[in-house]
Amino acid sequence: MNAEAFRGVHLLRPIAAGVLTGALIAFSLLERSGASTRAAYEVVPIDMANVGGVSGIVRFASGERPQDTFPVNRDREVCGPEMRSLDWVRTADDRLLDVIVFIDDVLAGKPFTAPSETTTLNQKGCRFAPEVRILQDGGTLVLTNSDPILHNAQAYELIQSARRKIFSVVQEAYAEPFVTPVRITRGNVIKIECSAHEFMQSWLFVARNPYYAQVDGRGAFRLGELPPGQYRVRAWHPRLGFREATATVVPRHDVEVVFDF
Repeated sequence: MNAEAFRGVHLLRPIAAGVLTGALIAFSLLERSGASTRAAYEVVPIDMANVGGVSGIVRFASGERPQDTFPVNRDREVCGPEMRSLDWVRTADDRLLDVIVFIDDVLAGKPFTAPSETTTLNQKGCRFAPEVRILQDGGTLVLTNSDPILHNAQAYELIQSARRKIFSVVQEAYAEPFVTPVRITRGNVIKIECSAHEFMQSWLFVARNPYYAQVDGRGAFRLGELPPGQYRVRAWHPRLGFREATATVVPRHDVEVVFDF
C-alpha cells in the first residue's frame, strides 16, 4: 500500500487548546447528527518490510508554567483545605510530560491496540484520576465515583474556541459506574469538569487512528509502522496546546522530530 492511499487529506484547521440527586441520573447529549465528517478509519494490510517510523522528544523550552488556584467552598472533609492549586506542567529535567504525539490524517493502516478501546476515569479525593487519558474514537468511557459525596461530571469536545457538550452525569456517593461511548466531530480533545467542584478537571485525547503515543517519563515518543511518505506530526499538551512538524518517513528507519513547548 502506498503512502497516498494510506493517508487521508490534511485538514489544516487550527484547533485551540478549555445539582440533582438520586442513585444515578445521566443526561446524555451524544448527538446522532454529530458524527465526524471524516471517513472512518479502516484496518488494512501493510507491507511490514517497507515501513518506517517517527521518533523524538518533547522539550520544555518556554518556561511557561500556568497554574490555577480555586477556593474549596464545599465538601472540605473530602476535597481538602480551603484552596486547591492545579499545576498543569510536569517536567523531567528539560523534557515536557503529559504530551500526546499523533498523526491525525491517516485513514487506513494497522489496527488499534485493545487498551485504547476502553478507558476508566475515577473521581477520588475530589480529583479525576488520571488527569490525562487516551481513547479511540467510538471507544467506551467508564466514569466511577469513589468519593462519599456527589459529583456532576460534564464533558465537552473542544473545537477551536467552541465547546460541544457530550454528556452531563450526576453520580451520588459510590454510585454505579457511568458507561458511555465517546465520539468526536472535528476536534481531538475532550475536557471533563465537575460542576459541583470547579477545581476537578481532566482531559481525554480521542484518537481517530492508532498512530499516536504518549511521551514516556523522559519526554520521548515513537510512532511506528508508517509507510514511506510525508506526514504532518502533531503534539498536544492539555494546557500548552498544539505544536506540529513535518516528517518524511523512509523504509526501515526512524526520522527524528523534536517539539519545543
